Amino acid sequence: MALVPFAAAFFMGIEVTALRYIAQRDSTGTAMVWTNAVGLLISACFMPFVWSDPTWEQAGLIFLIGLITVSGQVLMVAAMAEGEASLLAPLFYSTLVYASLYGWLAFAEVPAPWSWAGIGLIMVSGIWLARSNRDRAAMMFIPSIGGISHHFTENSSDEDIALGAKVYVDAARRMLDA
Repeated sequence: MALVPFAAAFFMGIEVTALRYIAQRDSTGTAMVWTNAVGLLISACFMPFVWSDPTWEQAGLIFLIGLITVSGQVLMVAAMAEGEASLLAPLFYSTLVYASLYGWLAFAEVPAPWSWAGIGLIMVSGIWLARSNRDRAAMMFIPSIGGISHHFTENSSDEDIALGAKVYVDAARRMLDA
C-alpha cells in the first residue's frame, strides 16, 4: 500500500510530460480529448471489477467533481502550452495548500506544524522561481532518522530540520543578492 503514492507520482509525471507535449502541438480541446480518452479507456478496464451504481446524490457529486476537474485540466493545458516545465512543476505544489484547506473544511483535518513549514517552504520556492529569470535549480536533503525516506514513518530531528532551513534561507539570500 505504501507504493501507491509513488506509483501515482510516477504516472502523474508521465501525464504532465505527455500533456506538455500535446499542449505545445495541438489545441486545448485536442489535448483534453486525448488525455481524458486514454484515462477513460484505462479506467474502463477496471470498471467491471469495482463498479457499483451510484445514488443520485453520488451521481451529482461525481458530476460536480467532473466539472471541477475539467476546469483544472483546461487551465493546466493552457499553462503547459505557454510555460516551461521547470517553472510550472514547483507551482503545482500549491495543491498542497488547497488540499490542506479543503481537508480542514471537509474533514476537520489540520496538518502538523512541520507540514505547514514544508508547505510554506515549497510555496515560497515556487513563487521565487516564478519571479526569477534564472535557470539555476538545486535540491537539498536532510537526514531522516533511521534512513527512512518517503514513507509515513519518515522523521527528522528538529536540529536537522532547523539546519536545513538555515541552509535554504542562506542560499536564497545569496541568490537574491547575486
